[in-house]
Amino acid sequence: MKTVLLTTLVATLVPLLHADDKIDFAKSIQPILETRCLDCHGAKKHKADLRLDSKDALLKGGEDGKVVEPGKAEESELYKRVILPKDSDDIMPPKGEPLSKEQTDLIKQWINEGANWPDGLTLKGDDKAGDSSKKPSKKKKKASEFAGLTPTKDTA
Repeated sequence: MKTVLLTTLVATLVPLLHADDKIDFAKSIQPILETRCLDCHGAKKHKADLRLDSKDALLKGGEDGKVVEPGKAEESELYKRVILPKDSDDIMPPKGEPLSKEQTDLIKQWINEGANWPDGLTLKGDDKAGDSSKKPSKKKKKASEFAGLTPTKDTA
């Protein structure tokens, strides 16, 4: 009897303890936006006239209007697009694997909490799109150092 009562009590209280846990933007949302969204919706490229690299840009939306309705994830186009089936033409991101359930749940909770974004913060995306002004990576440099050499047999 005591075990049943204790189990019921714990099962009831644990969700309440986590109900007040607010999403930490820098820890949970920023990495998703920077790694999965800014290649197409950042400072260098803004498909559909949509940028997701600043709070003002996010709230402004794109050519199809607002993408986030703070406090209303189910009405937010951003959330609707990331939960579409993998084979949908409108899923975001359109390339690579879809966001995980954990990531979409974080986005949903973040929007429902008001889509809080630290004032003045502008996100930076992965600058992996070929920037010719960058120095070659060490791997590429190392490979080119040995490009003209002929392999020898190991006589040991």
